[in-house]
Amino acid sequence: PSCPRLRISAAPSLRPLRGIPSTRCHAAAGDPAPAPSQAPGGARAALVRVGEALSLGFPLWVASACALALWRPASFLWVTPTAQMVGLSFTMLGMGMTLTLDDLRTALLMPKELAAGFLLQYTVMPLSGYLISKLLNLPSHYAAGLILVSCCPGGTASNIVTYLARANVALSVLMTAASTFAAAFMTPLLTSKLAGQYVAVDPMGLFVSTSQVLPVSVL
Repeated sequence: PSCPRLRISAAPSLRPLRGIPSTRCHAAAGDPAPAPSQAPGGARAALVRVGEALSLGFPLWVASACALALWRPASFLWVTPTAQMVGLSFTMLGMGMTLTLDDLRTALLMPKELAAGFLLQYTVMPLSGYLISKLLNLPSHYAAGLILVSCCPGGTASNIVTYLARANVALSVLMTAASTFAAAFMTPLLTSKLAGQYVAVDPMGLFVSTSQVLPVSVL
């Protein structure tokens, strides 16, 4: 038996009903296009671009400041300890504003990375300072200062470099917090062991002074 043939007719064109406006948007020919600065969030986007440009130039600003300090040391006499604390506070606040609770939760789920960062902070850094002082045959006071700095925990600079490298800032902040909490014990211990042969080190006095600065640096 022959199969019946189906006739498919073209669908009739749809016409808008009378009294109901069409949903299509028609821009008037005389309306000017909105300027980028008038768009929602335009000012914020411009501010973000300026901030990123200044942040990417961080190595240049540091190098310029170092060169100026060597050339004209008196140019930085206005940088008091209070100004340093305010500057560091604003820097940490700015980086903290780029983080969310989800970022911190994700970083807390990386205990191996946190432990590795903690161990490297208090092994590679102090040993590097000690070996450099030995290789360069530095005077005792220079060697003690270099070893003391290498035994200190990570600070704001490491977080800034992490931010500029588009790395995991939340993980870097947590590593800094962990090493800073342990600094009250680790810094006096390592300094007395490594720098004790150059200068007399009072571990208990260093422990007390570090413990006094610790809450302010962490907060």
